[in-house]
Amino acid sequence: MSSGGKEIWLGALAGVGTFAAGLAVYKGLQYVRDRNKPSDGHSHDHSDEYMLKCFGTLHYAAPEDYLLYDCVPRDVVGFHEKCANLCIKHRKEGVVSRAMEVGCASGRTSFELSRGFDSVLGVDISQAFVDKCNEIKRTGQTEYWLPGEGELGETKIAHLPPEINSSRVEFKVGDGCNLPALSPGPLGCIITCNTLCRVPDPAKLLEQARDLLVPGGTLVLVESYTWTEETTPKDKWLGGYKDKEGKEVDTFEALKAVLLPDFQLEEECVLQCVSRDAPRLFFWFLDHATVWRKRENH
Repeated sequence: MSSGGKEIWLGALAGVGTFAAGLAVYKGLQYVRDRNKPSDGHSHDHSDEYMLKCFGTLHYAAPEDYLLYDCVPRDVVGFHEKCANLCIKHRKEGVVSRAMEVGCASGRTSFELSRGFDSVLGVDISQAFVDKCNEIKRTGQTEYWLPGEGELGETKIAHLPPEINSSRVEFKVGDGCNLPALSPGPLGCIITCNTLCRVPDPAKLLEQARDLLVPGGTLVLVESYTWTEETTPKDKWLGGYKDKEGKEVDTFEALKAVLLPDFQLEEECVLQCVSRDAPRLFFWFLDHATVWRKRENH
């Protein structure tokens, strides 16, 4: 199995599952495309409400909401905690204890980062997401929708774990390709979770991340490499296409070419994530996680 990110859709019937998955992905991509437009800071539309529900479930649903059947892999739960733990694991003594998550959505990874960093900034281009994150920070809890069959489902409440210090976490509306305007100062860690292939210029994001990180700081990329022109112009894709000579361009190889002059690759692994669309329809993601440490002389 390739170490690159993959997405597998599991349904009761292959045809129905494929259709439903395609529809959900389409809505998600449409929403992400709209998110890349600057926010006016005013009212949230129906697409905001739809994605707040989707990401609320993805970020805060309890393990028992997913582990309904013996055949469901147990490692699919706890994705956001695992992302944060990867950052905390590679935090270096003496490096500034300030982290940034680019594309924080409903904020779970940003909150989890507070376990190991003194200061955390979660950034998202969506005002609706940032408002939701600040609401969770203020109340320590959030509602999420657990979909059932057809129109059925139930609203549940999730509470932030007591070990999370939400006072360390701040959320801002901002463009993932304009990080210097958002950062409170030099950073010890930057993480993206399925964000790199959802911004207009991923190479620019990586360049700015390099400049913001202090020597010894870490860049953590947790990505599925699902490039699409809906969100990123094709000439900005890092991989997932054939070059002029007809050679396939692999995203991870492209990342190494871009990052290795300034970073050392510390760890590479696969992180599983699952999203529930119905009791018998799940989205299963196998994200490629890579940890890059900025070289001391850069």
